[in-house]
Amino acid sequence: IMTDQKSDIVIETDNEALKANLGIFNNDEKRAIQMLLTCKQSFIFNDWPLPGTEDDGKKKLLAQVLRLNKQYPPGIVQYYQNGVKLLEDSFKGVNAYENWAPSVPSGLTLAYNSEDFHKYEALGKSNYAGLGFVLVAGGLGERLGYSGIKVSLPIDITSEMCFLQFYISMIMTMNANAPLMIMTSNDTHEKTVQLLAANKNFGMNGKDQLTLLKQELVPTFANNECHFGLKTKYELGEKPHGHGDVHSLLYNSGLALKWKTQFNVKWLFFFQDTNPVAFRALPATLGVSVEKQYAMNTMTVPRTAGQAIGAITKLTNKQNANDVLTINVEYNQLAALLPDGDVNDPSTGYSQYPGNTNSFVINNDAYALVMEKYKGAIPEFVNPKYADASKTTFKKPTRLECMMQEYPKLLNQYQREYGGAAKEEEKSTGGGFEVGMTCFPPWLAMKPVKSNIADSIKQVQSMGTSFSAAHGEAAVHYMNRTLLRAAADNDQLTSESAQKMELTPGLPFEYGARVVLYPSFGTTVKDIGNKLKGDIRISERSTLVLDGEGIEIDGLKLDGALVIRCTGQNTKVVIKNLTVVNKGYEYKAIDINDANVAEKYRIRGYVLNKMEEKVIVFDNGQVNTVAQ
Repeated sequence: IMTDQKSDIVIETDNEALKANLGIFNNDEKRAIQMLLTCKQSFIFNDWPLPGTEDDGKKKLLAQVLRLNKQYPPGIVQYYQNGVKLLEDSFKGVNAYENWAPSVPSGLTLAYNSEDFHKYEALGKSNYAGLGFVLVAGGLGERLGYSGIKVSLPIDITSEMCFLQFYISMIMTMNANAPLMIMTSNDTHEKTVQLLAANKNFGMNGKDQLTLLKQELVPTFANNECHFGLKTKYELGEKPHGHGDVHSLLYNSGLALKWKTQFNVKWLFFFQDTNPVAFRALPATLGVSVEKQYAMNTMTVPRTAGQAIGAITKLTNKQNANDVLTINVEYNQLAALLPDGDVNDPSTGYSQYPGNTNSFVINNDAYALVMEKYKGAIPEFVNPKYADASKTTFKKPTRLECMMQEYPKLLNQYQREYGGAAKEEEKSTGGGFEVGMTCFPPWLAMKPVKSNIADSIKQVQSMGTSFSAAHGEAAVHYMNRTLLRAAADNDQLTSESAQKMELTPGLPFEYGARVVLYPSFGTTVKDIGNKLKGDIRISERSTLVLDGEGIEIDGLKLDGALVIRCTGQNTKVVIKNLTVVNKGYEYKAIDINDANVAEKYRIRGYVLNKMEEKVIVFDNGQVNTVAQ
């Protein structure tokens, strides 16, 4: 029973151990006790000794409850109530998709370098001014065998440019004033702050343009009765709530609305911490979003039946054909949902349901509207690991989770609850609430780095490639080679090696010229194509680094290593029929267990040996021609 703020709170309980201790607590601590009792957690107090013994531990636990209540915006009681419903459904085996009929989602499949691809890239580029960026970076690199934060890893060891530097550079090339929010966690927050501080935010304004928001933790559940898990006698277990918290952080911080008013942000791009290739697919994805006025547009890739990747699926309510939900369905649930199972389309060799990359563009006008209604709370789920088929005990405590890609559930809920009003508000956003997808070749949209060498070798055995740092680096170089060939309209510009390189046994990767394109060199195929002329030939053993907006190449024959940097306002570097031949760079295999070698190299299985290079650098505000 709670009285007014100034009076003592009276706790009614049958728990004798708790009764004996009530006199040592202040009102805030009693509020925490009341929350625990409301959540049927009185078992926590059963073994509490009499006052004067372990009092600090008791108060520490209650302070933790108050912190957890504050961290979870709807409050810890609501968290418990959600858990009761979700764990009951899990125990009963309730099928969330039982009343939904699947069909192929709305969207486009874009062939790289096609007319449509260029059309949507151009449309996207014309809307860069309306972009805001959201990076989910709550993970350490432990699964990679790297003790630091993943965004501090280099995307390639030729440039040594870390993921975060690449992202910020790409963002500022698209729009120098575009805002970025980075969601961190307890594990990554301080290290992210330090990385940014050491590099002066990689050129970004840390006051308004760059914001770090930390994802907090939630209590665990130890059993089907929703008893909170205890880490120790006086400490509740805590786990991450899932990357869906990015939406509640954007809402509760007021950031999404601030971006809309202060930066005129019309579109939000949500992206992952180690998937740099997605930025090369962003212009076309944005263009499709603008033309179709999608409320959410997910970058997708072709997936084969049974592939362990979620699938974007359109679901229609069997009782109401107007009730439509387009959402990611996890691969292990897809086969049971589809009438014929998860099968390939014979005409394409792929499933009709494209793979989810977890990179997507959201209409910020519709987003602000929907987030206001639901306070940023993405619908949760629970995934307990049961000890056996009886489902009566857990292998380890579980928790409620939410996923950022499930935002369409709120769009769907909004349309159902507000009906005609939703239609009127659609008009005010300048678009509808339709969810779609844009499908790209995998090398252009999804090549994340997330597995260590041992796991990667197993992945190679099962699917021919992996999510290793070596394959991620090879993917970046392949993308850049393909981009140069497309931009120059010259398939002979550089070739792919017929043989894969295998520096670590069991981990072969694609090999060709190591092409590094800094974002400043261009963000679209046409941008880059305007800077390439004449006969350009790059041998497959070569390394080419292009860093600067003012670089133009009019004829180049390269067999070795060439680095061109062009900085400073109005500075231009024109390469005119230049031939460069030198020993170049090579990868050198290493002992991956050698602790004297930096982790960022050990997780790849190689280091870079720079034998010979030609470096061209200008920063003089003039046009500089370099010829043979």
